[in-house]
Amino acid sequence: MGARNVTTLGRFVGAAFYSRCVYWRLVMMRRMLTSLLAAFFLAGLFGTVAGCNTVAGAGQDIEQGGRALKNEANEHK
Repeated sequence: MGARNVTTLGRFVGAAFYSRCVYWRLVMMRRMLTSLLAAFFLAGLFGTVAGCNTVAGAGQDIEQGGRALKNEANEHK
């Protein structure tokens, strides 16, 4: 009977250790996922901010092209 109690105790201690390992593994996965999502968010944010200058420049170029066409049309009336 004594050996059975040791085995039962070993299983209990093993289960407690296993559940603790699973808990910490989940904590680490959650931290890693949070860091990864934050990195993607910041990359997207910086990409959007950098893209605003490009769109503004493209808008100015289109506006200047429109003015040039308008001036040409007015000269040939």
